[in-house]
Amino acid sequence: MKFQDGGRTRSGHRAWLAVLVALLPAFACSKALQGGETLVHGQVRYEVPGGGLYPVRFARGEVFDENGLGRPARTYISSTDEQGFYEVAVDNEADPDGSGADVRVVVYTRGAMSSYRGARSSVCNVIGGRRGLAYSISSRRYPDNSARELEISFLVELADAGAWGVYESVVEAFVKSVDLLGITNPALPGLVVWRPHAGRAHYNVRALHLPEGKEWQRDLIFHEYGHHIEAMVGFGDGDVGTNCHWRSCYDLREQPDCAAPGAILRQGPQQAMNLAFREAWPTLFAIASQLGDTGYPGSGDAWYDDGDF
Repeated sequence: MKFQDGGRTRSGHRAWLAVLVALLPAFACSKALQGGETLVHGQVRYEVPGGGLYPVRFARGEVFDENGLGRPARTYISSTDEQGFYEVAVDNEADPDGSGADVRVVVYTRGAMSSYRGARSSVCNVIGGRRGLAYSISSRRYPDNSARELEISFLVELADAGAWGVYESVVEAFVKSVDLLGITNPALPGLVVWRPHAGRAHYNVRALHLPEGKEWQRDLIFHEYGHHIEAMVGFGDGDVGTNCHWRSCYDLREQPDCAAPGAILRQGPQQAMNLAFREAWPTLFAIASQLGDTGYPGSGDAWYDDGDF
């Protein structure tokens, strides 16, 4: 049976979910169930402009056995795989009232550690709202489950899928850093994405600030992730240095010097060349790492669509 179910993001926004719930006959699966366990499993997908559906990969999930008011919930940690599938075995005889597991599932725009090829990274955490928490989707509560299996799958519709599109773009950029550049030991640390953010998109030491309306600009997100690679691996520093806030990093053109009001900041040839390289390499990464990957909207061609001008 397929129906609409409501959920909320951690940032307080309403997210409408298409939740498919089915109790299926037993089948051979990757987890060996013990007596008194229910296999909770499903797939997490989101909708992109144009109507395509894509999996949410390597995302942290939590399966709660909620035992009623005044009783702490038992939490099982899981994560989605490359196709957006998750599964976890839940003890369905653990409730003090003698009932089966009272199951609720939550999935976050937050990566799971070491989920891709063992690389030690949490990949990404897309946050927003006043409290700066990860976005999330939640199922309703399914009480008293004692069957061998319970499927709970999510489809985040386009109107609420922006944060999930951003998350997936960062995940793809991380995957390319591992597959194409071999950055695995140490792996790139997780990137925190603030969304929405006022002003233009920019990178600032393990954080990407992304304005509203740029959620589907994959080239732009890849470019900013290229700055993350530069900063974490430590190349392209040169005469400009490593400090993203240093005034010589701001612009190649002459402009007022914020450190000396009334003066004009002029960059020397070495600074100009170095800064030009630091901006050009992320653009090259954005184009080259996606070249031929035409299965996702706006990716795979040889054109760079910045979307930030």
